[in-house]
Amino acid sequence: MARIYVDSSAIALPAPGNSSNPEPVAAPGAAEAIRHLAESDCEVVLLADRPLPRLGELPDGVSVTPTMPTPAGPDAWFVTSDPEGPWGRPRGTRTVLVGPRRAPGPLPLPRFDVEARDLSSAVIEILTRQAMT
Repeated sequence: MARIYVDSSAIALPAPGNSSNPEPVAAPGAAEAIRHLAESDCEVVLLADRPLPRLGELPDGVSVTPTMPTPAGPDAWFVTSDPEGPWGRPRGTRTVLVGPRRAPGPLPLPRFDVEARDLSSAVIEILTRQAMT
C-alpha cells in the first residue's frame, strides 16, 4: 500500500493579498482528489502546520499530522505546491509538484519526479504509476 503525504499547500488556495478572511480555501477538486486516493487503498497523510481548508468529512484512511516522519517509507509519495516549503524534498519519496510550470531562471529549479497542473492531475499520475509497478 502506498503512503501519500500531501502538503497543505497542494490543497489550499493562497489567500489574496488584502484578505480579511484568514481561513484558507480549498482548491477546486481537492476534496474529491483526496477521496480518490483514499478509495484506492492508499494511506493518505495531510501535512499541516497551519489550519487546513474545509474539505468536508475526510474519508477513512486519511490522517492529519504537523510533521513528516523520516524515513517516509519505501512506497511513499510527497505532493506539494511549494518547492521550497518546510518539508523540502524528502529523501526516499517520489515527489510531485502541483501548480503551473515554472519559468526557467538563472538559478536551477528544484527537481521533482512529476509536475502536475493541479491536485486532481497529481492523483491521476500517482495512481497510474502505482498501477504500473
